[in-house]
Amino acid sequence: MLKSARKGLYPFFYTSLLILFSLPSGSFADVVITELLAAPGTDWSGDGTIDWRDDEWVEIANRGDSAVDLIDYWVSDELDDSPIRYRFSGMLEPGEVAWVTGQEARAWQLEMGLGGAGLSLRNTSGEVVLYHDIGDSVALADVIVYETYQVDYERALGRHPLDSENWMLFDGLNLYHGSQEPGSTGCLPSPGVINDCGDVSSSGLDWGNLKGLYGLPDS
Repeated sequence: MLKSARKGLYPFFYTSLLILFSLPSGSFADVVITELLAAPGTDWSGDGTIDWRDDEWVEIANRGDSAVDLIDYWVSDELDDSPIRYRFSGMLEPGEVAWVTGQEARAWQLEMGLGGAGLSLRNTSGEVVLYHDIGDSVALADVIVYETYQVDYERALGRHPLDSENWMLFDGLNLYHGSQEPGSTGCLPSPGVINDCGDVSSSGLDWGNLKGLYGLPDS
């Protein structure tokens, strides 16, 4: 059994949640969620097809001062039930990001005997949760609760800048025209790199240019 699926998670979880929200201003966890896309319309996995399950993705980053072993970090799409959707691996250096597609999550689940649901991100209001195994306990590393408009078709939601708690839309592939905050930025989703939101914009780029920018295959 995976060590993150153990009894006693919930009392520790709520304790961790209280600790998280009592942190003073300017105190941050080392590894955090940085961007997510729940309603794909692009072949983000690079397998030559567009799939609602395989092409959704979640990105995390190390904003600490030292390398982190990601084997102790895993993501879920639930705060209350906390099914393991994907366990990361490898070392993440300061300032680096790692991202996982639904396809990779599904392959990992099949290997671990955990079904094949993928990341299972909701296209309506939902959440993405990052957990951290600490010895025999599980702590909450980060969580983002999102609304339906924030994860509409090909619209990503991300943290910007990296060292803040501010979240913004990366909606360059599907501009948001509403009045809710955060509002439209016109910036593109950026899985695998820190999104500067402004250095790369969808303005003046057609779909062929966008595919070239991401190195995506024609479909």
